[in-house]
Amino acid sequence: MELPKRLRQGYVFNIEAGKQALTNIKPLRLFSNIEVNPRPDEKNEGAIVVEIILKEFEHKSVDVSTVWNIVHGLVEELPHWYLV
Repeated sequence: MELPKRLRQGYVFNIEAGKQALTNIKPLRLFSNIEVNPRPDEKNEGAIVVEIILKEFEHKSVDVSTVWNIVHGLVEELPHWYLV
C-alpha cells in the first residue's frame, strides 16, 4: 500500500486524506492498534509532523496435515442428469 500524494512530505496536510488513508489501512487487519499523533514542526514554522504508530497483530501459526490416497484403476462414472 502506498501513501497518497496528499500525505507525503512537502504537501499541504489534508485531514480528509489522512482519514481516508486510515480507512484503507484498517481492513487489511495487519495492525492491532493505529495511533496518529500530529504535532507542530519545531524546525519549520506553520508546519506539522504527523507520527503514525502501527502495532502489528501477534503472529500466529497453524499446523495442517493432509492424507492423500491414490487408488489405481478406480473409474467412477457420473450420470449426466441434464442430458436426458
